[in-house]
Amino acid sequence: MSTYYKKGDWNAICALCGGKFKASDLKWNNQINDYVCKWDWESRHPQERLRATKDDQTVAFTRPDPPAIYTNEPYVEVDQTDPVYPFYADFGYSSP
Repeated sequence: MSTYYKKGDWNAICALCGGKFKASDLKWNNQINDYVCKWDWESRHPQERLRATKDDQTVAFTRPDPPAIYTNEPYVEVDQTDPVYPFYADFGYSSP
């Protein structure tokens, strides 16, 4: 607890522990964006300062797409004696 007089300094509260300190004894903490005492202060992790490298995502070689194969033949042979024959078109079957 800092209750003594120091010229040009003032009392301040630590943002984490709530302790009373002189303002000159507190340090800025980037993680919480506030001032903390020397016991609560944590330095920044070195990984926070790293910059990412560009990732080359091009492939080494490619193959062209094969041509599409279309036929004019019906998908299925339809039995015209079937009682459900008229409804085959509803299910994607072609009639002869």
